[in-house]
Amino acid sequence: MERETTTNGHWSPLPLVLAILLAVLLLAGLGLRYWAAEREYEFTGPTHITSGAAGVFVYAAGEILHLSSAGQLLDIVDSNRSLLADDPIDLVALSGDLLLVAEQQPAKIRICSVPAWDCDPLGGIAISGITRQFKVIPSGTPQTWLLTDAHGDTLWTFRESPMTLNEVLPKNTLAGPNGLAFDHSGGLWVADTDHRRIVELVPRDDGTFESRREHSAMNELTVSDRHYPMMLTQGADKRLWVSQAADFSRPYADLVVYDPDDGMIANVSLPEGAYATDVTALDEDVLVTDMELFSVYRVNTFSRDVSTFGDQAFAARLQSYRDQKATYGRLGFASLAAVIGAALLLIVAAIWNT
Repeated sequence: MERETTTNGHWSPLPLVLAILLAVLLLAGLGLRYWAAEREYEFTGPTHITSGAAGVFVYAAGEILHLSSAGQLLDIVDSNRSLLADDPIDLVALSGDLLLVAEQQPAKIRICSVPAWDCDPLGGIAISGITRQFKVIPSGTPQTWLLTDAHGDTLWTFRESPMTLNEVLPKNTLAGPNGLAFDHSGGLWVADTDHRRIVELVPRDDGTFESRREHSAMNELTVSDRHYPMMLTQGADKRLWVSQAADFSRPYADLVVYDPDDGMIANVSLPEGAYATDVTALDEDVLVTDMELFSVYRVNTFSRDVSTFGDQAFAARLQSYRDQKATYGRLGFASLAAVIGAALLLIVAAIWNT
């Protein structure tokens, strides 16, 4: 096989140089594609929400947004102040100005005062063995908490003094449990995700729990296969409001209403393409985060009318997340196109060089 030569008989290095430049372009494009994809993933819509005496707290795109109960944006807490290394797994507004922040990898819980953001750890080594998503709720007894554990498929009671973590359900009662909420009669309801139901747990005299009422998420009101309950809260109407997702690879989730006695009674009409991820009660309303459309909705529990929650500053902040996500998405697409183009030209250059 002969090397490419110029018209005067000398070998030309041009094809080889071109091939090297294209290879560099290919590697650079792959690197840019990976970086853009990582950045695009960081700019998610709101995923967690909670409300209490200190107002409403929303997590989105690496920041905790603090709003008044009327929807006025009061503060934006970035990771430098919140000390979050990753997305939180749960937010719970406590009494006074306290906010519980639960994190994964490793599992840990912090109780933070607002607005100073002074945080104290809770649980420490006692909960570090929880390796998958978990949710937390005060038990009603001082210094005692209830935790669901999606990896262990169970419910735990965590006591601060002495620091203990005890499994309080029979094996196989739950499968991939998620959100927790008390109803008006004191019953503890759990989104039993992989069993596709919500279930009431009641305490026994020995401190363990047993299941009572349960309602399937698979019935005539379920849209498509959106029958995986995730988070839930009790509204002012004394009914349970549940974010209910499709298979986790598909970006859709509904807001459905359950009567504690009669089961699912309504599927609330949210905007087309919404992904309802979390819910919290606020006076006569429930607030719902929409991860896909970068919005938070206010739904009246009696009329079921849906409106947007938050002031213009809050809406602008969510829109900025959405715009940045779109920018990195376009950059990722452009870098992928450059990678494909460089690969094709590299093949042509290799043929030419031989």
